[in-house]
Amino acid sequence: MVRLMILMLLGAVIMTMVPLGVGIRDDQTREAVAKWFEKVGNEKPKLSRLHFYLQFNFTGNNASVVLVAQPNITSPTGFGEVYVFDGLLTKKPEVNSKAVGRAQGIFAYTSREENAFTEVANYVFTRGEYKGSTLQLIGYGTSEEQILEFSVVGGTGALRLARGTAFLGTLFIDADRETIEVDIFFFQY
Repeated sequence: MVRLMILMLLGAVIMTMVPLGVGIRDDQTREAVAKWFEKVGNEKPKLSRLHFYLQFNFTGNNASVVLVAQPNITSPTGFGEVYVFDGLLTKKPEVNSKAVGRAQGIFAYTSREENAFTEVANYVFTRGEYKGSTLQLIGYGTSEEQILEFSVVGGTGALRLARGTAFLGTLFIDADRETIEVDIFFFQY
């Protein structure tokens, strides 16, 4: 059972490291992307910044973070626990603020020594300038860190080939929900 969970986790990590699309538009056909790559070879990347808030619910039927695997060992660090999440991205810190997308991914407690985890996430934009585009993030953090730093390892659509750094810091947390401030600095073409 543990081997199956590990294989599933590795499969999920590998799949999310490959930039995933959210639907094929005219500018995402193979021909359009091939032309885009020819054009982008002569361009310089531009520095961009995104700032928004990530909303998680921990309880009830609307929970957006769910424990999906737990080892049959007792660990003070949560070692082996695997969670999936589907949180709302909002323009402002208020829960009912305008949504700009979703953060969907997986994280697992990966250290036997401390409360440390590895996270892989897709930020799927549903409104605004980057509607229909995604960013892929991967990172490591501990529960004690005030600010987490994750790598932006890719993107799709208008964010194709994005590379950069994301900073995530908890603004509010209680037993029911969490609000995280997200600042992303990245290069794009």
